[in-house]
Amino acid sequence: MTTHEKVMTVLNALYDDNQDPEYVSPNLVAEYARLLDIQLSSDDVVFISDVYGEDHCPSGRTYLSE
Repeated sequence: MTTHEKVMTVLNALYDDNQDPEYVSPNLVAEYARLLDIQLSSDDVVFISDVYGEDHCPSGRTYLSE
């Protein structure tokens, strides 16, 4: 699995669970990656926490606030 695929898998899992972007910290991202048995670099973890819920998220998905 490429780095891009790993990042997209974790991002999609966060969106699938509709995590509030305010609470998507590097620790939460790392926990999701661990549960998915995906190894990410610390830069990838920070990148995911930074782009999740933003307009420029590479997943093309958006957070659905309740």
